[in-house]
Amino acid sequence: MSGTIQKVGRITVAIGLMLFGIALLVDNFAGVQSYTNLAIRLWPLLLVGFGGEYLIRSIHNSRDGTAGARLRFDMGGALLLVLVVMLSVGLVTFRSWLANPGIAFGIGPATSRAHSRTISAAGVKELQLDVPVGSLRLEPNMQSGEIRIEATYTVRGLLATRGDAAQQLDRIKLNVTEGESLKIRAEIPDGLDAVSVGLVVYAPPELRVQADAGAGTVAVQGYKGDMQLTTRLGRIEVDAASGSLNAGSSSGLISVRNFTGPV
Repeated sequence: MSGTIQKVGRITVAIGLMLFGIALLVDNFAGVQSYTNLAIRLWPLLLVGFGGEYLIRSIHNSRDGTAGARLRFDMGGALLLVLVVMLSVGLVTFRSWLANPGIAFGIGPATSRAHSRTISAAGVKELQLDVPVGSLRLEPNMQSGEIRIEATYTVRGLLATRGDAAQQLDRIKLNVTEGESLKIRAEIPDGLDAVSVGLVVYAPPELRVQADAGAGTVAVQGYKGDMQLTTRLGRIEVDAASGSLNAGSSSGLISVRNFTGPV
């Protein structure tokens, strides 16, 4: 009938709500947020769904004699779906902050595992430190012939069992590449969004240092040397150190106290 209003998009809204609902439910019980992340990455498919519904309805109306019907998107359902997507993004961001001991609120159950390692500093001229999520701390080692590494892996999840947490901790790796440039990198596999690494390095002075905490904090206490410190989400704190300092944070506080040398 000419002039009839037909709403399109309800099927897409229903599928989208079920998709995000199932992803959030599974992640709540698993203590991770990999499925929610996947659902967020797939959000462009919702646009494909809306467009597909509109096209199919138009073709159907032209074939059954209702070409004069006016098609309108289900704006109420679309708005609800947008709110659900935004809520999912907010939850993922919030959980990531909780997983970061440097900028987290410090709540929620946690399971941790720690280990240490000592490496000879002979021939080492540069130190490269990389932690994607967590905290990184550098202090001088008075025993100049050694570099000591202390790493703590932590997994948080409101409903994660100890078995789940242990499996996630087993997947975190600390890669050390020795040479003139000593590289220490914590590797967190994709899907382990509720974990973090706390790395403390005691190194002899005068080494060139490049440290990147990714989403986390960088702290330097009493070290002497040329330092380049970066973090994308977190803060940088340098105290009672000397040498040269280049520090940058995309979103966070940079605090430098009692530093001797160019900054």
